[in-house]
Amino acid sequence: MKTIVRIKIKRFCALAVAIFCLALGIDVSHAGPQIYKSNVLTASHVVVPGTHVAVVPPSGAVQAVNFRGFEIESRNIIYEIFEQGAPYSAVESTLTAEHLREDGIEVLDVTKVVLNERPATLVTGRKKPELPSGAAGEAEDLGVLLFVFGGEKLTVSIYGYHPVSDRSAANLLKTSMLSAIFEPAQKENAGGAYTLSTAGTSFQFVGEVNYTRQYRLSDSAPQGEDTGQPAIYGATMLHRNVPQTERAKFAEDTFASYMSSYEFTVSGNRGVSYGGLSGIELTSDFEGETRRSRTASGGVVRRPIPGKGYQVVLFDNSGRVFAFQGIALRDAEVYLAQFRKITATFNLTK
Repeated sequence: MKTIVRIKIKRFCALAVAIFCLALGIDVSHAGPQIYKSNVLTASHVVVPGTHVAVVPPSGAVQAVNFRGFEIESRNIIYEIFEQGAPYSAVESTLTAEHLREDGIEVLDVTKVVLNERPATLVTGRKKPELPSGAAGEAEDLGVLLFVFGGEKLTVSIYGYHPVSDRSAANLLKTSMLSAIFEPAQKENAGGAYTLSTAGTSFQFVGEVNYTRQYRLSDSAPQGEDTGQPAIYGATMLHRNVPQTERAKFAEDTFASYMSSYEFTVSGNRGVSYGGLSGIELTSDFEGETRRSRTASGGVVRRPIPGKGYQVVLFDNSGRVFAFQGIALRDAEVYLAQFRKITATFNLTK
C-alpha cells in the first residue's frame, strides 16, 4: 500500500559551501544541451522577500507560510528558494553527481542554462521521501528539480519537489524556475523613476529587482500563528505603451494574472489619479485558506478566511505603466486602506 506523505525539505546552512555541495552535488561534465533565457520583468513576477530574485510562481501556487517560496498543497508540490553568500563559480566547481547520490537523489538529467547572460544549472532527479516515524507502507517517489544560478558573491538555488505520478508538475516547476530574474545589486528606487512612502502604515521595504519593489509587514506588526504574513504589497514599472482604448482590458488582465491563485470576484472598479497620472483601481474578494491546527494523526484542520485583492494601474504618455498590487489574508479592510495610503504617495521623479 502506498503511503502519501508531505514533502520534507532538507535544509542547509546558507553560509557553508561544503554543506551546500553535499546536498546539491551535480556533475556538470555530463550536462546536456544549453538553454538560453533572456527574461524581462513582467507584472506576473514576484520578488521573493529576503532574496535578490524574482520569479513567476508556478500556476496555482500560493506563497508558503513556513518557508521562503510557494506551494500547491493539494498536489503536494513544494517550491523553495535559498540564497547563500558564495560565488556561483565556486559552488559549480565543487558539485558532483556522487554527492547527490549520497543525498538519495538519482540524477536523470543535467542541463546548462544561460540566464540573462549568467551561467546556471538545472538538475532533474528522483528520490525516495522520508517516511514519518511509525508510518507503514511504501511512499511514492518524489520528482526533484534543482535550479542553481548566481553571480560573483551570491548563489541562489530553487528546489522543486512533486510526486512522480503528477506528470505535469515537472514542467510547471521548470517553467517557473526558468522565469527567474536575478539582480544582486538590490536597492530601493534603483530606477529612480518614482518614489513611494510607507509612513503611517505597517509595511516596510524588502527589496527591488529591476523595477519591481516588494514590501512586507514590519517585524512589529502582528503576524498570527495561522497566517504568517497576512498581507503583502508590491509596485512594478513596465515599459509598455498601452493605447487609451486598451487600458481597461490591460488592467483587468493584469489583475486576473495577479489573483490567479485564488477564486475571486471583482468587488470594485474605479478611475483614480495619483502623482499626476490617471489609471484604474480594481479590488476583489476571495476566500483564502490558512493553517489552523494539526490533528493527533498529523492532519491539518483548515478554515476559510475572507481576503482582499488590490491593484492600481497608472499610465503615462511616454510608454510606461506603473502597477501597485496587494493581497490581504487577514484584517483585509485594514490592509486595503494601507495599500491605498501607500499608493497615494506615488510621485514621479523623472
